[in-house]
Amino acid sequence: MKYYMLYRRTLLALFTIIILSSFGQQQITHTVTKENISCNYDCTLLDISELNDNPSALLFLKSSSEPGGKPNSHPVGFYYFKSKWHIINLDQRAVLAGTTFQVEYLIKADSTHFQYEFTKADIQRDGSAWIDHPALNNNPTARFTTSPSWIPEKGFSTNREEATVSYNTSGGRWSVSNLNKKPMFDRINYNIAIEAAGSKTASPPIVTDKVSLPIGQLVVPANPNPANTNAVAGDIIAMFMAAWVGNTKLPGDSKRAAFLEYT
Repeated sequence: MKYYMLYRRTLLALFTIIILSSFGQQQITHTVTKENISCNYDCTLLDISELNDNPSALLFLKSSSEPGGKPNSHPVGFYYFKSKWHIINLDQRAVLAGTTFQVEYLIKADSTHFQYEFTKADIQRDGSAWIDHPALNNNPTARFTTSPSWIPEKGFSTNREEATVSYNTSGGRWSVSNLNKKPMFDRINYNIAIEAAGSKTASPPIVTDKVSLPIGQLVVPANPNPANTNAVAGDIIAMFMAAWVGNTKLPGDSKRAAFLEYT
């Protein structure tokens, strides 16, 4: 009986290791060679059976270095093309044979690893893009990593600029912004891995520097020039409202606030 129980425990341990290996986070060292350089010489092919034909996989760059041990000086992302994942220099500079990349990956998302696609509502006036996710909202102490992930077959685009991630205290959101101040845009996708849950804070109050006045009556004058189709004329049939914190628009589309009829 003792040997039988030991046998069962050994099988259970092996089974657990297999499960963790199959679905957990994996780490590899990828070395660029002349044979795996692809695209327009600006990316290198990752031919990993668990990742092939799997656009839902999540990949994260831990470190990279050029031949001789120098840090890779290019912004790097991941690119899914023809059923295979690639590491790509986002600035379109050629990858060099001998460059090494430390990569972590998961074959599917879980509660702390997910793809986040920016929407128009996430783009702010200063050009940054907010990450609107329950685990990160109002959570300035969360620790997480991000990696650009370009998946054309899902409609995702990519950010080719070097970016930074910071916490916006007034909005209670983490945001991604480009170091060169170029604005972000919707459909950009990032892989996100939460490493420490952090501690939630209260939602920030909505404070606005915009003037709000009661409206007694709205009057739209007749179009003084009927040939000018851009002129404002006719009855007002709807108003739209949006929420702001300081000079930053909160996530979400403008909402239809009222329907006005005139006789």
